[in-house]
Amino acid sequence: MIAILAAPQTVNELPLEEIQDEALIERIGRYIKNTNALNLAPDMRILKTRLLRLSPTILFSETFLAPPHEDPAVWEKLLSAGCGVCENVPILVGQTLEDLFKEIRSPTVNVESTCGGIEFAFALSGRTYVVSHAEACESDSFSAALVHDLSGDKPKLVFELSGGL
Repeated sequence: MIAILAAPQTVNELPLEEIQDEALIERIGRYIKNTNALNLAPDMRILKTRLLRLSPTILFSETFLAPPHEDPAVWEKLLSAGCGVCENVPILVGQTLEDLFKEIRSPTVNVESTCGGIEFAFALSGRTYVVSHAEACESDSFSAALVHDLSGDKPKLVFELSGGL
């Protein structure tokens, strides 16, 4: 839970609308499979990518991944229940793709999968923010709540609450 000390009328929750764009989903998939910046195992399998439009200029994606040795049909069933055991890569989509978990992602390749995703967005004092959460899928070793300011050229992490056992 995140609390904001501000008058209620100054904080506006912003709706996220799920949209479809197959060309953009393919672009994101190529990025995820080819970049080293995410520190993912190279054989992770893409299950699904969701596109969430916040405004005409702000678009997010959430890409759910599964290990290659698992049956994808089993993992895809978990997605409908809010996948708690698969890797999720939330990205701010623009001219470049910006990983919203980069500040908390492991510096070594695929030490532990990161679950979680985008929770909601809000506006406060003329600025737009997105709230996400992350956790280690396989254990209780890590969890985080993140708030990014989206008002600049790139998302800026302005709040992080993290911990674990």
